[in-house]
Amino acid sequence: MNQLAEAPAAAAHALTVSIPGQLEMTLDATPSAIAPVRHIVARHLQLWGDGLDTLTDRALLAVNELLANVCEHTAGDRSGRRSAGLLVQRIPDGICINVRDNDPRQPALLSPEDIDESGRGLLLVRAVADGFGVSPNPTGKDVWVSLIQPPENVESPTR
Repeated sequence: MNQLAEAPAAAAHALTVSIPGQLEMTLDATPSAIAPVRHIVARHLQLWGDGLDTLTDRALLAVNELLANVCEHTAGDRSGRRSAGLLVQRIPDGICINVRDNDPRQPALLSPEDIDESGRGLLLVRAVADGFGVSPNPTGKDVWVSLIQPPENVESPTR
């Protein structure tokens, strides 16, 4: 089943295509668009079930930080718009999140000082991700994150 929906105009300009196990969005990456996108991602993970709720917090952090990087670090087009693509896919034992933008520059991992107010986004994403990477594409780059569900019946090691 293919569903098309447009996000509320006041919050974001986005087109969403959803099939079971896959959410694809194209959007104008603005700070005000990030919260509605997080909400849409959270609802899809809830609908997909299979215990994906254990990944929701990490997924939303990754979506937030990757879209914030598009807003902050990519150049806008002639009208100042920053276009982004978001793809969230169900994979065996987890999900993969991919954010595509039109800037070929690779994201930079920074080493912020304790008092710095920014520069921790990719460090946070890498800390919560089971896999992380950047791939060039013909129009820019894809930044992807994989999140794997912890196996059931596995006890935490005692220290």
